Amino acid sequence: MEGANSIFVLIHVATMVTIGICLIEMCSPLFEFPPRTLIVITFAGPRTSFLAAITEILQNDLKEKKKDKYDPKS
Repeated sequence: MEGANSIFVLIHVATMVTIGICLIEMCSPLFEFPPRTLIVITFAGPRTSFLAAITEILQNDLKEKKKDKYDPKS
């Protein structure tokens, strides 16, 4: 399959923006909680992002390994 075309990318971006707005709206009661809850939310976001970044850095490319393993030319 070739890369995504521009129409697909625009639809995807529009969908993600809409979902993000709906998610913020649904989570709005969380933002009204006491400061202690907001501190927990503030630290959960960066921790999750850091974990995702470290996982991406350390993850092996499984598709490349599979392709090399089953390649009859090698």
